[in-house]
Amino acid sequence: MCDSLLNTWEGVAYRLHGRDRRGVDCVGIAYGIYAEKGIRLPGSRLPKTQVQDLLNLLRGEFTVVRDNMREYDFLLFRLSGGDVLHCGIHAGDDRFLHVMGPGGVKAESASRWRPQLIKAFR
Repeated sequence: MCDSLLNTWEGVAYRLHGRDRRGVDCVGIAYGIYAEKGIRLPGSRLPKTQVQDLLNLLRGEFTVVRDNMREYDFLLFRLSGGDVLHCGIHAGDDRFLHVMGPGGVKAESASRWRPQLIKAFR
């Protein structure tokens, strides 16, 4: 497991449109983590990029993987209701980081979320 990823991001507060450790939403955690690795995601200058916007920007930019996911892979999920998209970052050892509101950034089982997984980008 990528302990440094978990240690630095788990527990970070939820903040709508936030993109750093002062607070993030589910899209912002991707921008924040990749920025710390020196990777600039497409649309990073857009102030309010949402999940669908990010998905559109990523098409053709990254390799799509579904099996053999590894640390730092970008995960895209469809939540109940069909249209709601959610994202997170794989943290290794079947864990991924995501944020869904007031609880802040959490590490959860990637296997448990697998049925909702749409795509994983590397």
